[in-house]
Parts: sequence; C-alpha cells; structure tokens
Amino acid sequence: MVPDINLLPKYKRERSLLYILFLAGLILAILFTGFLGYQYITVHNELKAANEQNKELTEQKETLQVQTAKQEPNQKEAMKEAVAYAEKYVIPTSKLIDQLMAFLPTTGYMSQYNYNEGEVVIESHFETMTDASSYMAKLNASDFIKNPIVNRLETFDLEAPEANADSEDEADNQAELSIFELLPRYQVTYSFEINPAQLKKETEENE
Repeated sequence: MVPDINLLPKYKRERSLLYILFLAGLILAILFTGFLGYQYITVHNELKAANEQNKELTEQKETLQVQTAKQEPNQKEAMKEAVAYAEKYVIPTSKLIDQLMAFLPTTGYMSQYNYNEGEVVIESHFETMTDASSYMAKLNASDFIKNPIVNRLETFDLEAPEANADSEDEADNQAELSIFELLPRYQVTYSFEINPAQLKKETEENE
C-alpha cells in the first residue's frame, strides 16, 4: 500500500521564506546604495568647495605678489625721500650752541633754547641794553644764522639774597653780589633760522 504524502504546504512555506529574504536583501542593498550615494555627493561637494577656496587663495596670492612688485619701487623712493628729509633736518646744533654761548657778554647768560624744524628760539639775560644790542649784531653777522629778530624784551630787577656770611671776605662778596643783582636786568627773546649747509660744512671741516 502506497502512503499518501502531501508536500504542497511545505513548499509554500519555503517559497515564502525565500521571498522575505529577497525583499530584505533588496531593501538593504537600496539603503546601502543610498548611503554610498549620499557619501559621494557630500565628499564631492566638500572637494569642490576646497578647490574653489584654494583657487581663490591662489588668486589672492598672485594679486598680492603683483601689488608688492609694484610697491617696491615706490617704497624705495619713499625711503630715499625719508632719508633726505632726515639729513636735511638732522643738524649738528652743538656747534651752533657753542657759538651762541660765545656771543654772550661776561654778565649775560642764556636761559632757554628751543629748536623746531630749522627755527631756533632763545631767551637770554643781559645787564645792559648795549649788551642785548651787541648780541643781536653778532647774531646778524653769524654764518650759521639767518633772519634773526627780537620777539620780546622785558626788564626786571633781581632780589638780593639775605646776607649769611661766616667771614669778612664772604660778607664783602655778598655785598658786591647784592649790588649787582639790584641792577635792572634785560630778558630778551630772539628767534632765527639756521643755515644748515654752512653749519654742516663748518662741522665737517673741524672733524
């Protein structure tokens, strides 16, 4: 006797399982492909942006190089002008000051000296108007000085200090000093221009 075996249900179950596995694999493949596509697009965009930035930086570098090449001659010319300006106004004023001091009379002195870009203003004290006039004449005769003028002239009296002498000689000197300081004094402000060429020439000849 031949047994009755029905295999149809089992076949259907195996076919259904294979179909599910196929769908799952297909979905995974689609997801994986989408992920790869997303990664490709992202990397491609980043690479494109990097290339554009690199191109922009290269163009800026070339522009700066061109500008630098153009500015170098101008910078050299500006440097020459700055050096010439410095040489024009850097004057050996010590020689001038020595002369101004030498012009002073024995009883005179210079209280102020101001120098500003080729112009000098000095303030001197004199015992008499004759000394002040003589000093002005010497300024006019100097080769270092141009266009001297008197800006201000004032008179004042010096107060005698209190006597405090420990000996007879000191007392006599104090008395003479008191008499001298009680005399009227003249405070004169002069201004003039410097002759830089002559001043430099005189300095170089003495070196």
